[in-house]
Amino acid sequence: MLGVIALAVWLVQSAGRSLPQPGRWWRMTFGVLIFAGLLLGCGLIAVTYKESPTVRPSGYPFPIAAAVFLDGRWQGGLIYRYMWLSVLADFAVGLLALITPFRLARWLVISRK
Repeated sequence: MLGVIALAVWLVQSAGRSLPQPGRWWRMTFGVLIFAGLLLGCGLIAVTYKESPTVRPSGYPFPIAAAVFLDGRWQGGLIYRYMWLSVLADFAVGLLALITPFRLARWLVISRK
């Protein structure tokens, strides 16, 4: 989790630093991309999936909470110990999913010159 968070922070910071200075539209596009990544992270937090017949974690790829099937019904509210770290890591995955392709394309363009 810490590696994903560190990679996302580094990628956003380095991508923001490499934007062309005179272009206001570049900065606005970058801001919209960051906002969309955070929205994607919110969506990843809301994902609930069935891991086994008796366990349903919430949050993907890093679970935040879980529900357990006991006595014929689902009982939720099992919060993981490092929940806030999982929340940050899910946001980081959302940012990485949107920024990495653009950063990779920029790296390929620069390496061809």
